[in-house]
Formats: sequence, structure tokens, C-alpha cells
Amino acid sequence: MGSPNNGWIYQGSAAPQAFTTSSNSIQLTSSSTASSLSNVSITVRLNGNITTTLTSTVSLNTPLVTLAADQFSCTGLQFTLLGGTGSVYNWASNNGDILFDGFNTTATTTSNTINATGTTGTVSVTTTNACGVVRSAIISYDPFSRSIQGLYPEYTSGDHVSVSVNSTTYDTYYRWYINNILVGEGEYAYSYCTCYNGLDPRVCGENTIRVEVETSCGITSSTEAGFWKICGYYRTQNNIDLYPNPARDQVSVSLKEPKDNLNVGKISNEEIKIINLKEIVEIRIVDKLGNLKKYLKFGKGNKKVSFHINDLSSDIYYLEVSDGVNKAKIPLAVSK
Repeated sequence: MGSPNNGWIYQGSAAPQAFTTSSNSIQLTSSSTASSLSNVSITVRLNGNITTTLTSTVSLNTPLVTLAADQFSCTGLQFTLLGGTGSVYNWASNNGDILFDGFNTTATTTSNTINATGTTGTVSVTTTNACGVVRSAIISYDPFSRSIQGLYPEYTSGDHVSVSVNSTTYDTYYRWYINNILVGEGEYAYSYCTCYNGLDPRVCGENTIRVEVETSCGITSSTEAGFWKICGYYRTQNNIDLYPNPARDQVSVSLKEPKDNLNVGKISNEEIKIINLKEIVEIRIVDKLGNLKKYLKFGKGNKKVSFHINDLSSDIYYLEVSDGVNKAKIPLAVSK
């Protein structure tokens, strides 16, 4: 049974490390307090001679649990633990203004749901299932957190910026700014495109775009992002290798030695922006409309990564590779 503390119950007691039977079957039950289970081996003897030895690989199956949040008014919330059942649930909130039943930052319930009031914060829950296994989940909730979607890192002179912001049922008014100049606003302006009107305050090089959102809840939220506009002879260089390209099933992204750290300079009458990535922390794959199709997160220190693209159909995509500070975009052709 692997070890004296093997996690198994045999005939009502903790199973010994080794025992002998005259039957070709035994019944084992996992202990409710076991954090792991030992593999089970059997040696078959016939007339005192070993005929075979077999081993069964065993592991505890721990289903995933998640904590979901539903907002039914400006400050009315309900949290639900999914995938884990128990007799008692211990709740806690911090890093915000969320209160359970409007009064407390901690609560105990016999239900996997709990009502709360507030707008932002971190909520956690812990419960113990019938087998004695402790399950817990946590969620950081901010219903009015905004992000600009569909923005490319770079645009050429003829490209239009076409973006949107995640919206809620409580939004009442949107304002869009490029380089701090108001370029679009309205009750339903959750999206913006430079093609909407003649006002286009973009400049060659670095630009910022910001959206402000008012809500009927009295909360105004905003977010800002940057992009680069390539004008005339502007072009960019980076230290990224992508192979193969076109690709069918799998690609590898690696970093070459950094290029000269010119930032923005002139070489052969061309304006060049150098983007040197130090490592590969994340890769976003977007389609030609800026829709996110795949997101990959990597640990620190990676100079080369490989991943499958079987789930992408034949088309042109863009890989947005980031080291956590800088990011560069390279095209990828998928051909099935």
C-alpha cells in the first residue's frame, strides 16, 4: 500500500502497508482526511512462487470550484459557490466595500449563496464536503472595471482606430478621447471609430485613447490605452522570431538578440521604432478585427515558447507578444 499512512481504509480500519489475502479482490475506501492516496500493488504467488506483480496508479479527484457573482442592482450582489457542496459555508470580504447582508465582512451560511451590498472588493468562501475535504474559492469583483477592446499596438496612416468598451446595464453616457481631445460621445457610444467623423487628432508616433463611462449608479469609470501610429516612412523593428509562418498546427515564438536601442531614430531616411522584448510573458492572438481569439500566459524568464493553433481557422491573425512592459505585434498566417 505504499506507506503506513497510505490514505486507505480496509475492513473498517486504516489499511496496513502490506497484508496477505487468499482472495483475488479486496475493497478499499479512501480516508476522509487523506490529502493523497498511495498506489496499490499486488504480488500473486502460486505454490509459493511469484507469478506476477501489478501496480494500480491512484490519485484523488478534486473537482474545480468557482465563485460566481451576480449584480441585481447598483449595490445589490449575490455570490454563489459552484462545484463544491458542504453543510457550512464561511464567507469573508476585504479590499473594498462589500458587506454581507449589508452589515458584516464575514458570515456563515448553510447555503452556497449569499447576498451582499457594495460595488467592489474581494470575496472568499470556504466549505468542507462530506468526505472532509476543505474547498475554497475567491473572486475579485469590480462590476464597473473598464477595458478598451479591439485596439492594435500599431496603425499605419490609412488605418482607422475602431474600438469598444465593455458595458453594463447601468451605463448612461460614454466619452472618448484621443490625446485628451474629445472625439466622440453619446448615450449609446460604447464603441468608437476614427471613421465616424472628420476629427482625428492622432499624431505620428505615440498616442493615447481614453474612455469615460457615466452610470446611473453615480459611478464614473475610465480607462486609457496607448498605440503607435506609423506615418510616412515610419516602420518598426523587434527582436521576435516566429516559425513556421504560415503555420498549420503549432508555432514557436523566440527572442533574438536585442537590436540597437534607437527608440525613434533615422536610418536611410526612414523613421524606425525599435521594440526589444526581454522575455515572453504573454501572447494575445487577435483576428483582423481585433477580436481576441487566444490568450497565453507564461512564467518569467522565457525566451522561447511553443503552442498549438489547431483551434484557429485559416486566416491572417496578429500575435501581440508582451514582456509585461513592452509589446510588439507580428502577423501570423494560418493555413489548414
